[in-house]
Amino acid sequence: MSGERHLPSAKKLRDIYLAEIRKLEVTYAARQRHSLEKAEQWAEAMKSASRAIVPDRDEKGFVPNDEEYLASFEVDSAFIRDLIYDEAERAPESDRRAFLKVATATTLPLSKAREQYLEARELGNPYGNKPLGKTSANEVVTAVNYLCAFMDRTPDTLFLDEITPDLVSNFQHEYLPAQTSKKTGRPLTPATTEKLITMLRGLWRWALARRKVKLDANPFNRPDDDVPRVKKQNEPKRDQFKPEETRKVLAAVPQGDRMGDLFRLGLVTGARVTEIAKMTVAETKEDGSVFLIAGGKSENAKRVVPVPPVGVPQKVRDQACILF
Repeated sequence: MSGERHLPSAKKLRDIYLAEIRKLEVTYAARQRHSLEKAEQWAEAMKSASRAIVPDRDEKGFVPNDEEYLASFEVDSAFIRDLIYDEAERAPESDRRAFLKVATATTLPLSKAREQYLEARELGNPYGNKPLGKTSANEVVTAVNYLCAFMDRTPDTLFLDEITPDLVSNFQHEYLPAQTSKKTGRPLTPATTEKLITMLRGLWRWALARRKVKLDANPFNRPDDDVPRVKKQNEPKRDQFKPEETRKVLAAVPQGDRMGDLFRLGLVTGARVTEIAKMTVAETKEDGSVFLIAGGKSENAKRVVPVPPVGVPQKVRDQACILF
């Protein structure tokens, strides 16, 4: 109560706080009631009502009238649909649209599609699908994030059937080239843009094949009359350091300098800087002569790496001398 000692004032503050708590409880309960999981349950109920199986004969041995029998299921389906719309009216305005689209089973939200697609393409999946590597799976997530940012929506509120070829064209040729890469700090290259589109094309291809979306064609397919693309980007190639260049770098960052130690360690072991940065003390021998890389871009990335004395950081060597 903010240290309030006056009893009537403290009670008033208590009532205000309790009212706020109850309001949050009601809001939370409403969001749980109108979550995507609840919407999927409504969709399954409507699908079940639509599955009409006409028996050969009824209990008395008569063949039922097909039209009347099917009409009874149509009434049940329509009744459930009315309940869904009534339920949607009670949903918070921010959740109403997503709840209604999922509950009426028109399509999947991008969050669910991404989750199911990655599950269908993971290593050892039961569907016989070619698994995606860790890097490719991360690229799918990145591509989805870019698409959601382009549409100014979240993965829960953006649906597969809302993406059209016109939107894809603007996304690919206008939006993505204007974005800045977090890794390089420069605009996305044509190769990166093409890679992101390829990842989304695979996601939509899977959704169409599994009838997760009602579309006539994959919106990410490249038009047949698209202009030819260059095979390789016209940029200077990254050459290896020449001996004199390496000496200058090593002179600029002597042993004991953090960047210098990382450079030397990567230079003599061939390990990526990103792999070295993820190492823990438990994965390194006390004298720094050996370290373990727990994993990386491929299955073969896990390995034990010996470190020549010249690559052992000065601080580690000093501590090893003290220990031994």
